[in-house]
Amino acid sequence: MSALARWFCHEGYAVSGYDHTETALTLALVQEGMHVHYTDSVDTIPLAIQNDLASTLVVWTPALPADSEQLWYFREKACALHKRAEVLGWLTRDFFTIAVAGTHGKTTTSCMIAHILQQSPHSCTAFLGGIAQNYNSNMLLSKHAGENQLVVVEADEYDKSFLQLSPNILVITSLDADHLDIYGSRAQMLETYAEFVQKLAPDGLLIIRKGLENDLPMATIKAKVITYGLAGEGANVEAHGFHKTDGQARYSLSFGEQKEETIPITLQLHGQYNAENATAAGIACREFVALEVIQRNLATFLGAERRFQYWLRTEKKVLIDDYAHHPTEVKAFLTAVREVYPNRHITAIFQPHLYSRTRDFATAFAASFAQADELILLEIYPARELPIEGITAAWLLEQIPNTHYLKTKTTLSKQVLLAHLATRQDLDVVLTIGAGDVNNYLTAIKEILVL
Repeated sequence: MSALARWFCHEGYAVSGYDHTETALTLALVQEGMHVHYTDSVDTIPLAIQNDLASTLVVWTPALPADSEQLWYFREKACALHKRAEVLGWLTRDFFTIAVAGTHGKTTTSCMIAHILQQSPHSCTAFLGGIAQNYNSNMLLSKHAGENQLVVVEADEYDKSFLQLSPNILVITSLDADHLDIYGSRAQMLETYAEFVQKLAPDGLLIIRKGLENDLPMATIKAKVITYGLAGEGANVEAHGFHKTDGQARYSLSFGEQKEETIPITLQLHGQYNAENATAAGIACREFVALEVIQRNLATFLGAERRFQYWLRTEKKVLIDDYAHHPTEVKAFLTAVREVYPNRHITAIFQPHLYSRTRDFATAFAASFAQADELILLEIYPARELPIEGITAAWLLEQIPNTHYLKTKTTLSKQVLLAHLATRQDLDVVLTIGAGDVNNYLTAIKEILVL
């Protein structure tokens, strides 16, 4: 939503909006000239809007509760009311569009593509699902106007939003089950992905993680298909030789029928999964720029906020924040942290996101914390949902087994988290994990660690 808000503000529109909580992002929007309020009441809607509803476009997201007072007000007034995905579809329809979809990895991959292109003569306009650290923004503007613009879009499967897009290049990074509150089953989710793939231009390009093509009706796809993966998986483009040196990740990327084109890649991001994301980004950008440009710009990519984001890194104390909220993401993140800090004590503070997701993936969540030494479970962040009887952090904690590393686990409320951490002298590597508001405590946790 904030990326769209930034685009409209840049184009000269008066922009205002509602969010549940004040954050660094909402404060940034205010500094950029927008009006943001935090009470879901008709009274907080600016009078300039209430007095000129005919000239107002109301953009909303399904993350908003169905009983939102402001949403019902605009509906009753018969305003021009459209979902975020619809508006994004309008803005990108007339331009060459690179869309990145997948239940994991799409934010980082779309940010990588946007960075590679933005730091090349081609440039791009980008609507991203996270803050690209190189630009401190989730919206980039192209240096070119008119039909020459390239647009990079993060394609969200929630609420089938991505069906509003018409991509020329489509990247699919993963197809794990998610958003079962919307789809009911992975099979139904895959049906929607299959529908989305059909929106790809016939002369377009589908870039897909090796193995995922088995989940989609490839015979009906007219566009060119390129698979990517790790060495030995039989993909068209392979990443191989992954290793870490001096805090960086290094690997080689091989293109061509016989893998005859090979370039070394250096990333400032940890985790083999980020090498996979960079491979997908490299394939997409190779349609426009030389391999040397991809190589150079990946080396300067700083990542997306809340994706393995360091808040503190000293010899004695480390604090890392990550948006992981699906068990596959949690496991991948903790595995990467363990690779970077094999002999350190890792304390993971995890805030489950959504009652339904916690219920649907409880078994996988229970197995995802194996690489942590200590787990602190916060109460479930409800977002748009009402509580589900019996689904609590304590219920999830009971299902989490001890492992070679994991020996200590507990539940805490957010209200006592900081007080608990302040009593601890043994904290070493501390992680905040989740898509809720756990990141709001990072500044305070950092202060505790540096005392």
